[in-house]
Amino acid sequence: MTDRTSFYVTRALIGACEGGFIPGVILFATYFYKTKELSIRLACFWSTLNIARVISALLAAGILEMRGVGGKPGWFWLFLLEGLLTFVLGAIVSYIWTYIYVCAYVIYRASSIFLNLQRPQKAP
Repeated sequence: MTDRTSFYVTRALIGACEGGFIPGVILFATYFYKTKELSIRLACFWSTLNIARVISALLAAGILEMRGVGGKPGWFWLFLLEGLLTFVLGAIVSYIWTYIYVCAYVIYRASSIFLNLQRPQKAP
């Protein structure tokens, strides 16, 4: 980014990518929880979201103080470090979810095989 216009264009693209996150999370939660359970889960979501905003603002303020390190401006370090953090966490979560999915699939298949073996056979 070299000027104000490129900053605004980048910010608009980030906003467009993030725009559907909260409605998507709420819709996704409705698939798993009953109406009475959903309000508690959404309260936890909103509370966590506000805590995350506070932490990210404090983190951003600290990172912006790095201006001049390596001859780079503060916003450079902010985008670099937060982007790397997001990428690393995304890779870790992707690996963990894949591992959990494979384990669940193996357990499901093993249990269905076991249950089929335990079922009494009909006499011919």
